[in-house]
This record gives sequence, C-alpha cells and structure tokens, in this order.
Amino acid sequence: KEEAEAVLGHEVSHVANGDMITLALIQGVVNTFVIFLSRVIGQFVDKAVFKNEHGHGPAFWITTIVAELVLGILASIIVMYFSRKREFRADEGGANLSSR
Repeated sequence: KEEAEAVLGHEVSHVANGDMITLALIQGVVNTFVIFLSRVIGQFVDKAVFKNEHGHGPAFWITTIVAELVLGILASIIVMYFSRKREFRADEGGANLSSR
C-alpha cells in the first residue's frame, strides 16, 4: 500500500508539474535548432568548401545528414538533462504527497 501511494504521488506530481507538455516543447525547440543548424552547416560546406554555385550538391546533403546525427546526439543530452531534472522534482512531489 505504501509503495502504491508513493508511485501514485510521483505520477500525480508529473501531471501537476506539466512534465509531458514541457518536455514535448523542449524536444520540439531543440529539434528545430538541430535541423536549422545542420542545414546552415551543409550550406556553408557546399558553398565555401566545395564552391558549388548552383543548387545543393552532394556535399550539402552528406554534410547535413552527418550534422543532423551529431547535433541530434548532443540535443538528446540536453533533453535527457531536463528529463532527469523533472524526474527528481516528481520524486520530491511524490514524497510530499505520500507524507513520507
């Protein structure tokens, strides 16, 4: 019974803190930056390094894909940090709600 109270308190704390909405917004903003920055890097490599003047060459696409992978991993670390922070807040809220 005590464990069930603690688990319910933890989950209610997630709902009360709006964790799902917050993390969805953080993930969306971070993904937007990943896409934008990878395209900027791809454009730079295509134009400055390979001197492509017309449209997007293969260097743009290859660089963009590699940059998305690298920046995506870095973005995941940022999202995991916020997720872990929210989990600790939910643990504290669950402890307060279950009076333990």
